[in-house]
Amino acid sequence: MPTPTPNTERHGWFNHAYAIVFIAGLGFFALSFIALAVLPGRTLEQDIVARAPANMPEYSMAELHGREVYGREGCAYCHTQQVRFVLADVARWGAPTEAWETKFDYPHLWGTRRIGPDLAREAGVRPDDWQLTHLYNPRLIVRDSMMPAYPWLFDGSASKPTSEAADLVAYLQTLGRARQLSGYDDAIASTNGSSQMGGMVVGLNTELAPRTEANAVQARQDGPSPRFGMPKGVADLATAVTHGSQVFAANCTGCHGATGAGDGPANATLQPKPANLRVARFADDRIATVLWNGVTGSAMPAWRDLPQRDLQALVAYVGTLHGAEPATAPDQAKLAEGAAVFSQNCVSCHGAYGAGDGLSGRNFARRATNFHLKQPDTAHAQEVLRNGIAGSSMPAWEATLDDAQRTAVIAYLRSLYSQPVTATRNVAIAAEEK
Repeated sequence: MPTPTPNTERHGWFNHAYAIVFIAGLGFFALSFIALAVLPGRTLEQDIVARAPANMPEYSMAELHGREVYGREGCAYCHTQQVRFVLADVARWGAPTEAWETKFDYPHLWGTRRIGPDLAREAGVRPDDWQLTHLYNPRLIVRDSMMPAYPWLFDGSASKPTSEAADLVAYLQTLGRARQLSGYDDAIASTNGSSQMGGMVVGLNTELAPRTEANAVQARQDGPSPRFGMPKGVADLATAVTHGSQVFAANCTGCHGATGAGDGPANATLQPKPANLRVARFADDRIATVLWNGVTGSAMPAWRDLPQRDLQALVAYVGTLHGAEPATAPDQAKLAEGAAVFSQNCVSCHGAYGAGDGLSGRNFARRATNFHLKQPDTAHAQEVLRNGIAGSSMPAWEATLDDAQRTAVIAYLRSLYSQPVTATRNVAIAAEEK
């Protein structure tokens, strides 16, 4: 019986099935690459070109080197650089990150885990001395920090950074800089008729586009003066003070020290020095405002991310740190002399009535003291007048004022505490009329 001859014409295509499948798969991969990578990439590039500010600053050589140090030291393992499009992120750090903000970032360092806080809006939030101290030993400032120390970036002290540490901080200060300089958030807020609500700008279509000051820890000037509803009864106040001491120990001792004397472990490398909370009496409004807004021109951040109960407790506790200076009957002649000295030397910064609203003082990063809300002890005030305050605009007055003048002006300033500014103004007007 003859052997059947295979029908090569009928089954020839089957013999090339592997080649056909390979070519089809290769084509599908190429099409997918174009559809999912090339076309979106070109669209993204066009969007960046269209939306990035024309004057968007490029990285300096120092900042580029700092970026390399950031990547080398593994900072992206614990810190992200991307504010996501969710309300929780926006409430803490500001508007979500957009593509144009990463125009000069290649490769990107967005990170994927948040063991530490996001850094996308870090520019200007904390001064360089805070950043350097934190890099040298995070626990000098944040007691329970899990972040490792980087002593090899320093020459034995946080005040002696190597070029790598300085460049790393320079890079950190660029994160979010482009958005701040662009005024982009302000433009969105104004064009959409949005309104300020709870620290976030909420408009018709801008729920996720707050102003830059929405950053919960960024200090701001002339912010609101919140009232936290201090407890009324003795028992409730005692409970608040106890809770406040615990919040203070967890968050404030690195700078202010365990007793609030401004002698925390970070004291040595911060300028101006952390406030000594024991040498002055502070009004509750003053403490609340500082906690809510921070102190610009210093390492003191805002604490808007803390629960209101914690902030209320901190106000109560800080109010107990000052041991009241014995009251003395005011000497009217000395007060008058002090008012004259103040008028001749201090009004440009502290204002005509000591409320910290002088014309020159408005230009300072750290605002002048409002003596209606803060009453320094005599000894502390003498020290400040003699030596000034390093790292601030307050100069030394030892060569300008003699002992009698300094004593008189201190008496006058202490007399302003808890007095309404309007009452002080009326007294001054009456004195001028005489």
